[in-house]
Amino acid sequence: MNEFELKFEVSPTSLKSIKSKLLHAKATKQRMRAHYFDTADFRLAEHGISIRVRLEDKQWVQTERLEDNVVLKEQPENRVPDFNLALHAGTPVGMAIAKILNLYGDLKLNTKANETYPELIQIYATDVQRTAMLVEETDCIVEIALDQGRVFTDLESIALCELEIELKQGAPAAAL
Repeated sequence: MNEFELKFEVSPTSLKSIKSKLLHAKATKQRMRAHYFDTADFRLAEHGISIRVRLEDKQWVQTERLEDNVVLKEQPENRVPDFNLALHAGTPVGMAIAKILNLYGDLKLNTKANETYPELIQIYATDVQRTAMLVEETDCIVEIALDQGRVFTDLESIALCELEIELKQGAPAAAL
């Protein structure tokens, strides 16, 4: 399934109203942290692949943007887990990664982290407070989420404030 979502930058003048409406509708709050990786020459990004490790509640998950998710081992507090591209072997995402990185052989047998893969480096990370709710209509279910936080690299940090509308079930036209 292809992910369908709309993202809108939220201006400071609109923030209070949007947040108030979400909280009035009993939206839930969740802190989300994610770390995004690629090769030094951005080969994965050039092909639309986005590898990240993301903290969901108290569980780290290695995921690809197209939602190939793999739960990782528990980590001590504030430790970002090691990622292992081999965990995606045998999946459409794993096959795409192998093709992009010019890997050959039976990747299903590769069980050691980064055994045959080039080194991936952290490109950027996010730390976000999400306020979200599900909206169910006749033809679809969408999640409306307000994300406030920061996007950062080793050298800089910028504020993030966006409203995301993500289709969870149904046709994209119904979500619009």
